[in-house]
Amino acid sequence: AVVSTQSGHYGRGVIEALRGKQVVEIAAGGAHSAAITTLGHLYTGGKGRYGRLGHGDYDDQPKPKLVEALKPYKVKQVACGSGDAQTLCITEGDIAWSWGDGDYGKLGRGGSDGCKVPKKVDTLLKCQITKIVCGSQFSMALGRNGDLYTWGKGDYHRLGHGSEDHVRWPQRVVGLNGQKVVDISCGSLFCVCVTEDHKVYAWGDNDEGQCGNGKTSAVPVPVLIEPLQGKRINRIACGSAHAIVWSTLEQATSTKHPSSISPEYPLLQDIAIPVLRNRLILLHYFSEVLTLYLYNCVRL
Repeated sequence: AVVSTQSGHYGRGVIEALRGKQVVEIAAGGAHSAAITTLGHLYTGGKGRYGRLGHGDYDDQPKPKLVEALKPYKVKQVACGSGDAQTLCITEGDIAWSWGDGDYGKLGRGGSDGCKVPKKVDTLLKCQITKIVCGSQFSMALGRNGDLYTWGKGDYHRLGHGSEDHVRWPQRVVGLNGQKVVDISCGSLFCVCVTEDHKVYAWGDNDEGQCGNGKTSAVPVPVLIEPLQGKRINRIACGSAHAIVWSTLEQATSTKHPSSISPEYPLLQDIAIPVLRNRLILLHYFSEVLTLYLYNCVRL
């Protein structure tokens, strides 16, 4: 069941329009929200201004409604912006879509026109997008090869391109060249990413020290957060002006697999070593899955 915890478009309690549907992912913006089911169907509801709900109109929706334009596709991930909001999603085949308010080019189609139904972000079609996020008046997308793209409003250096220019097409963040990014997140005006070798970078507005570099001046390009070196970070999440990162257990390696059973574990004595090794690998995998599940629960 999907539960709303604040009075608003849906009211408090179980969202009846989604009862009986197996929801696997949700996202919330400043005044609208979205949910994806196991069938890959996308439902949106809340404030409809600027066409952010994708239903072909500007009407508010007090109940989540199926986005008909995406029914032929299987939606894998969705992100909702705040303020004059946009919505982004990814469908099967790693295709990115955007709709809603288009100010500052945050829909990624070269202009400031909005749209009230989902449209593909053509310049990202060959980039195999695996994750998208929405900030305040800007958007981010992560490619399967680890390249990161940002576009939209550029002040406070939120895009990470070294200037405060607005960018109306997805543009690769060249300051991360040579780094394979594996996770991304953003607040209202700043961004954080983590690479496959567990390095964490941040850029953008830094008034509250949210970029983690010990200063409060804006950061124009991605800067390594030194205090997190060696922490094996692989997950990140951002609020409006703060960030959370966390590490997982060190991955099991062949050198750490048991070669014998200690006498203090009598119940394991009759289990073959290869079986125990496989169970250990499974436990580590379960730990990773549980970490991701808890992360998604926090996002609720």
